[in-house]
Amino acid sequence: FEGRQPVVKEVAGVAAHPQFSPRADAPDLAVVKLAAPPLPNLSPAALSERRVPPSVGDRFIVAGFGVAVQGDRKTAGKLRAVTLVATDRPSSQQLSLVDPHKLGEARGLGVCNGDSGGPVFDERDRALVGIISWSARPDGEPVCGFVSGVIPLARYRYWISDTAAKLGSPLEP
Repeated sequence: FEGRQPVVKEVAGVAAHPQFSPRADAPDLAVVKLAAPPLPNLSPAALSERRVPPSVGDRFIVAGFGVAVQGDRKTAGKLRAVTLVATDRPSSQQLSLVDPHKLGEARGLGVCNGDSGGPVFDERDRALVGIISWSARPDGEPVCGFVSGVIPLARYRYWISDTAAKLGSPLEP
């Protein structure tokens, strides 16, 4: 993806999760159907078959086009990816990831403004396990590079599959 620019695509349909609310504890998810296939050489990421929450220390790859430095919009727009580790008793409702070298105790690598909605892959099988949601310090202050918050998709797998089928794009098993 080095040197490639993001491409804007026409959207044919959007379905927000029925429990969505601006509250931080509500599922911030939507299924989006594109009007035309993405690009001939791209295919959708496979959803993870993982049914149990990750363990502390499990490794995940996050990717996004957000800013590299908080507050510096000029650093946005370039695809970046990093491997982070699970921390803070992962669950089916929330997954907190940190830089394995800083462990959330100091600013390190992680997600930042503009990365929300980006993919989170299990490092073991490269399957999609979550969606980037937020970044903050351990005290909850929204800051990049400490703790990266992820919405795990296992809990919403049925809704995602059902909604994609209703939009006319069933997911492959």
